[in-house]
Amino acid sequence: MLTESSYFPNVREIVQQCLQMANKQTKSEVIRWLKNFLH
Repeated sequence: MLTESSYFPNVREIVQQCLQMANKQTKSEVIRWLKNFLH
């Protein structure tokens, strides 16, 4: 499990990855990736 100190610095990178995928994939696929990442 990630701690807050190790998680939050990576939020910007995660958001950038999501935005890059959103340009290539459909919204549903990005949402599915997010669910897999969070679980």
